Amino acid sequence: QQPLGHQSIFQLQIENASAEKISIAKLHDVLDRTVSQLTNSGSVLEKYSDVGDGILLVAIVPVGHIIVVWDGSAYVDFNIFTHSESINHETEIVNPFMSKMGITNTVLRDNYPRGAGRVVNFMKDFFFHDDNKDQEEDSFDYDDNNDLEENKE
Repeated sequence: QQPLGHQSIFQLQIENASAEKISIAKLHDVLDRTVSQLTNSGSVLEKYSDVGDGILLVAIVPVGHIIVVWDGSAYVDFNIFTHSESINHETEIVNPFMSKMGITNTVLRDNYPRGAGRVVNFMKDFFFHDDNKDQEEDSFDYDDNNDLEENKE
């Protein structure tokens, strides 16, 4: 397997009082400012407002992409992909956006490793080290009856 990046999905719920203050122009401006804090150069921000009552914003940045969908009413969805797992999507992208927009409620948050190969894990999962474990490692082999047999090396 080859890890290639980190994807997060967030759904933010806008309170009724705040919903009246949301506009396409404000969403575009706040995402643009949030992206500029993340990267100083090479970002592209596209706006698609001819898709129903809301807006689709796509920010292509050197570290990945950010897609924001507003349904025109109560929900703002984020789909964030970065090539590096060291970028914390929540603290570096979503929380500053929420703060500038006056949104306080996150109703969904999912994180996914992305990559190639049959099983893909986050890179940090490859290098588990337990200082409390003895130097001697246990190995497990299957016998002919498919029963798990423990062998000490």
